Amino acid sequence: MKASTGPAKSGIERFGKTSLTATLPLLVGITLGNLDPACRTFFGKATPPLIPFFAFALGSTLDLHKVVEASLLGVGLGLGVVAFSGLALFMAH
Repeated sequence: MKASTGPAKSGIERFGKTSLTATLPLLVGITLGNLDPACRTFFGKATPPLIPFFAFALGSTLDLHKVVEASLLGVGLGLGVVAFSGLALFMAH
């Protein structure tokens, strides 16, 4: 049996920290890119290599046990969200 080191964090508490650590560099880059054109061209070249780091920050807190618990209903909901948001983004583009 594991000894508890404190109250368990809920998903929303973990998501808040993860989303901050994933988006803070992006927000800093957006701000600097809008303030200085030289920074904009410099940061523009660095965007593709940074994508895996954002993906790691978001994916490192995923719990695959929750995916199994969600079963087909959760998978259906996930696919529905992807289809709806994908269609909305496609139409907006």
